[in-house]
Amino acid sequence: MSPISAWQYGPVVEEIYKKYNGMVFPFGTIYPIEKAMEMSSRSPFVEEKWFCFGHDCFFSFWLCKKEIEEEDFAFAIWDHEMQPVIEEPAFKRLEEVLDYLAKEYNSSDLDECNVVIKECD
Repeated sequence: MSPISAWQYGPVVEEIYKKYNGMVFPFGTIYPIEKAMEMSSRSPFVEEKWFCFGHDCFFSFWLCKKEIEEEDFAFAIWDHEMQPVIEEPAFKRLEEVLDYLAKEYNSSDLDECNVVIKECD
């Protein structure tokens, strides 16, 4: 699948893949665009209009609401083991999601180093 296919989901998803396509963090991974497109075509993401762009390697998926404006809350973290349904977005920007995940990782027993998320252009 072409990366251009992802842009159908709007400027928020486009921005993710301009900056972070396939990036791996100690606390999880942003899927390469092809994997994100494939994951997003599965249930429950497709029915609920979520773009699944990453995961934490355990139980949580990183999601972006499709067809949303840049100023709206767009991002959610969904733990499919704990929550039967995906809740409303809780974050406005991807960097907020990554910062939250980094802080969770840094405060857990899993951390071996501190992770700092900075926006890159």
